[in-house]
Amino acid sequence: MNPLIAIDIGNTNTAYALYDDLLTNKITKLGHLATKHLSNSSKDVFFALIKALEIKPHVVVSSVVPALTNSLKELLAEIAKMVLIVNPVDVDTIVQIGNQKTGADRICTMAGAYSIYKTDLAVVDFGTATTVSVVDKDARFIAGAILPGVELMLRCLHQNTAQLPDVKITTCKKTTTIDTESSILNGVVIGTAGAVERIIKDVEKENGFVLQLILTGGMVDFVKDKITLNYTVNKTLIFEGMRNILLRNLI
Repeated sequence: MNPLIAIDIGNTNTAYALYDDLLTNKITKLGHLATKHLSNSSKDVFFALIKALEIKPHVVVSSVVPALTNSLKELLAEIAKMVLIVNPVDVDTIVQIGNQKTGADRICTMAGAYSIYKTDLAVVDFGTATTVSVVDKDARFIAGAILPGVELMLRCLHQNTAQLPDVKITTCKKTTTIDTESSILNGVVIGTAGAVERIIKDVEKENGFVLQLILTGGMVDFVKDKITLNYTVNKTLIFEGMRNILLRNLI
């Protein structure tokens, strides 16, 4: 067995996945904690996870919070067999990135999607931000878009207006409604879905192909039903990308 721990440090949450063997795509444990608590809790969380294993694991980290990346790497280096930090500069990321400022989370979701489909595709990640990442059949990152995430939009409307309420994300039930909370929720969720569809259609028109659409991210369940294009949902896509990136960099 060659256990693997994949850790995704996001702006809001840090998630992790445990694979009993890095050569298989079977996740045996999923967990998460608030990123703001990562520096205080990470030692206890990951020490306990690794202590339960028979041998030292490989660890791969995707992070969009640079301030936490090095400290976590130093901590894990003491207890892991190997620690790989995903970046587009000196790591083989499967997908040809081109832009060295592309976030590690987007790199990993693209890598995960391409490793599965190996065709023209678009990954939409509904997280703190909503991101659209397009990869062609030759594994080139060719187009992208970044929007405020649905919870971020809801929070901004409340914080920057005098009377709009603090609306919590939930499933949109009816579009034909006039109450303020439902109007805000419909505007944000349906607006996000519409923006994503417009971006996808414009990229398809400009390039003359049809994209395989994959949806992921913490907010995907609240938006997916408003997407009218054909799509597949994969909530652990980022971990599959991280696993594949690690395997390529072990060679």
